Amino acid sequence: MAANKSQKTPSNGFTKSSKSKLGKTKPARKETAPINQEMSETMAAVLERLKDIEGRFEQEQKEKQKLEAIIEALRAEEKDTPASVPAENMISRPPGTCSTNWSLQVEMGLAGSAAKDAKYAALLRGMRDLVLNAGVNWEVGWKEIPAAQKGKVFQVARDRYPILKRYINDWATAEMVKQYIKNKRAHHYHNGWLEVPAKYAYLKVNAQKRKPSGSRVKRAKTEAAAKTRAKRDELTANNRMAAVGGKGEDDMGDGEFDEEAAHGRGKKRDENEDEDEQE
Repeated sequence: MAANKSQKTPSNGFTKSSKSKLGKTKPARKETAPINQEMSETMAAVLERLKDIEGRFEQEQKEKQKLEAIIEALRAEEKDTPASVPAENMISRPPGTCSTNWSLQVEMGLAGSAAKDAKYAALLRGMRDLVLNAGVNWEVGWKEIPAAQKGKVFQVARDRYPILKRYINDWATAEMVKQYIKNKRAHHYHNGWLEVPAKYAYLKVNAQKRKPSGSRVKRAKTEAAAKTRAKRDELTANNRMAAVGGKGEDDMGDGEFDEEAAHGRGKKRDENEDEDEQE
């Protein structure tokens, strides 16, 4: 009974002793307030990030709906277009290289107004969907894609977007598809998701030789300006030296030292000093 009285059990069912069976004091419980605060800040940052992603997703969905509406309008406009487009309405491919010698949007006649810009953007998006749905291998160049697959893409493009019938030999469709797969490959190369072919290894070597700041054109202009300044400064310095040299020659005459005149000036100065001392 005495032993039971000496060690009372509190209402929570645990003993009141603060020591363990080995006689050691139990360590104090760590503060949880800083941890809870850190977790709260992390959760707030995550929620803010999710909110931003949701906002951008909604914006992209709205833009997608606008483009889809434009695509449907294009199809509706061309629904009654005859199978054969009149010769005067046909547009041939301009000479040269696209994006180097001419603009695709301009040559397609889809530039100069907001409505035309929207049609061009809708066609680009349509080509993207067409390439992905057709299973075109965008990891290779346009020349490496089989001709049969290209023909299938052209046929589907003409059926979906009759406006493309007016471009002779589907040159506009080909340029839009080439533009899309080229940009997609470049994006994957940049992020390391796709291995760069060995034939392009020299581009990386050339890039490493360049300075990281500024473009080549900007650096060339900067170097030319620096050379011009250096020449101008050198010419200015030479002119100044010539001016100083000419003045010195005028002061010295022929450059001969007049010993008698110098001796006379020294003698006169000594006499003046003697007079000052006598005074």
